[in-house]
Amino acid sequence: MRKKVVVAMDKFRGSMGAREATARVAYTLRRELPNVDIVELPIADGGEGTADSAMVAGGRRVLVESVDALGRPVSTSYVVIGEVAVVELADTAGSWRLDQLTDETAHQASTYGVGLVVAEAVRRGATSIVLGLGGSCTTDGGAGMLQALGARSADLDGRPIPQGGGGLGVVHKVDFTAVNRLMAGVEVVLASDVESPLVGPTGAARVFAAQKGANAKTVDTLERNLEHWAEVVSDAVGADLRHQPGGGAAGGTGFAAMAALGAQSRSGADMVLDLLSFDDYVGPGDLVITGEGSLDEQSLSGKAPIQAARRAEGRGASTIAVVGRCLLTHEQLGCTPFTSAHALRDLVHDDATSMRCATTLLDRVVADIAQGLS
Repeated sequence: MRKKVVVAMDKFRGSMGAREATARVAYTLRRELPNVDIVELPIADGGEGTADSAMVAGGRRVLVESVDALGRPVSTSYVVIGEVAVVELADTAGSWRLDQLTDETAHQASTYGVGLVVAEAVRRGATSIVLGLGGSCTTDGGAGMLQALGARSADLDGRPIPQGGGGLGVVHKVDFTAVNRLMAGVEVVLASDVESPLVGPTGAARVFAAQKGANAKTVDTLERNLEHWAEVVSDAVGADLRHQPGGGAAGGTGFAAMAALGAQSRSGADMVLDLLSFDDYVGPGDLVITGEGSLDEQSLSGKAPIQAARRAEGRGASTIAVVGRCLLTHEQLGCTPFTSAHALRDLVHDDATSMRCATTLLDRVVADIAQGLS
């Protein structure tokens, strides 16, 4: 019998968040294996759930008022751990905030609200900002965020540029004086699993904009606008970071943070696992149960469950994956650190039923796993 099971679930998008999934797995295990020590560590990779993980790590939630990607007022929050503020971009400029992702929203979506949250955290004393970049609906090159932090972005006639990636084509000059004053002495760390640069065939527009509602013509427009934005920012800061890995995260917010704020990028999954002191909870002979909504090729690039399994393997523990669906081949799965993988989708006839009945199916899968451990 295992002496300990560490439950470290990521979100099942559209069904349950990481905290709910982790709690549900732990509940079933405690029911089936009452004598086994169960540890709950909900995980994330920089997107939705990052702030929740920071709360589990002992953080304090601070409520603030901001705006969503379309400029509508929203209540949001960040999490404070000491002098570190964990800001989750998706909570203000996330796709989930919009009823529908359309070509129009792809033009207009802005990170301005994210900048408002960062500015508030700094004014309240944060000396380090951890900015989680997953789950955005924006492709504005981070221009909105920088404007909220004090940047003055103007067109040829000196007028402020429109919000969103669609407006970047008219920017003529940007002044970061106020940004530099506000952010002086503040460290910014980007938590992201995206290695894409700002522009190019693997950049923010070419790879991700269509997923955010942009049609083919708008993707081309956004690419041109991001190239232009990169030129203007490069002139202002004296460095060209348009091809820097990670710059394309959150529609180019990574680029803006690195170029104007001196941000450093880290694996979002590893940062969250470090916040949770994951390695301290896992030892030889332990079992880790981890998972997410979809185990696919993107997962292999360093998503949270894969990173958790790699760390567990390095500490002599084994890992079982419990996922909504598994799109990996047997060969690909064999190259992961997972001992086995169990998909909710295998129990039903279609994806819709799997998502709708995720809680019930999760109970069934975990109960079966527990029976095999007893």
